Parts: sequence; C-alpha cells; structure tokens
Amino acid sequence: EEKNKRLKALWEKFFKVSICWGLSTGVLFALCANMFVGASFYLSCAFIYMVSLLMSVDRMYYLLPDFFTIPLLVLGFTYVYLGGTSVSMLESLIGAWYGYFVSIISVVMLSTLKKAEFGAGDAKMLTALGAWFGIIGLSITLVISFVFFLVEALVYKRNVGPFGPALGSAAIIVFLLLNLK
Repeated sequence: EEKNKRLKALWEKFFKVSICWGLSTGVLFALCANMFVGASFYLSCAFIYMVSLLMSVDRMYYLLPDFFTIPLLVLGFTYVYLGGTSVSMLESLIGAWYGYFVSIISVVMLSTLKKAEFGAGDAKMLTALGAWFGIIGLSITLVISFVFFLVEALVYKRNVGPFGPALGSAAIIVFLLLNLK
C-alpha cells in the first residue's frame, strides 16, 4: 500500500514536470518555426524535445537513458547530412569522437581524485551533442554548461548533482545561436 502511494506520488510529480517541459518546449518550437524550414525544422524540434526530456529525466532520476541519447546521436548525423547546419559531416564525426574522448578523460581524471561522478549517460549525451555541433560548438557548450553547473552548485550549496540539466540548457542555447538566420 505504501509502495503504491509513493509510486502514485512519483507519477504525479513526473506528470507535472512533463507539463512544464512541454509548455517550455512548445515555446522553443514556436521560435524554431521562424528559423527553420522543411526537414531541418522537424529535426530541430526533435533536438529541443529530446534534450529537454534528457534534462528532466536526469534531474529526477540521475539517469540519461540510451533510449534518448542514441537517437539524439543518429538525428545529429542526419541533421548535418541534410545540411541543416554549417557543420560539415567530417566535423560532425570528429565532434562526436571529441565528445566521447572528453568524457572518458574526465572520468579517468575524476576517478583518480575521488569516486567518479560523471556517468556513462553524460558521455553518450556529449557524443550526441558533438555530432550536432562539431568540436567548436561542443567546446562552447561544455564551457557554458560548466558555468551553469557551478552556479547551481553555489546556489544550492552542493558539489554533486545531475550534469544533464546544465549540459542540456547550454546545448539548447548553443543550438539556437548556431542556427539563427
């Protein structure tokens, strides 16, 4: 009985968070409608939706599931292939590898200092974002996300937490800036 109550409360919380993300994503979709045409528009909407979902799931469960990160990677390559961005296919491939290696290096460095706090989901999300942005865009995203995470850590006075929300917020900002026309 107690388990059912907790599960029901969790689903209600998830529903409320989903409504908030749905509304904010709808506003971002409206902004994208003015910037993109054709397949690029739909892929742009998918990017914002999937990154928003990843942010929400990571905030609630400290988890970035493959169910969202792998399709985000594939859609990134598709977006670049269809010419939705100024990033070339080679830059996209190199960016994905860069995202993967940056995360692996981070895990190795963090594990020598203390218990690794950077998870495999973060690595997959960085790889996917590298496919969308290339090295330069991903580097800018990382810098902005570190600033967001630092601000959140200072405000809430904690040094651990989900990195996905900071990374996702930075990714949406960089995506919109890279694709303004």
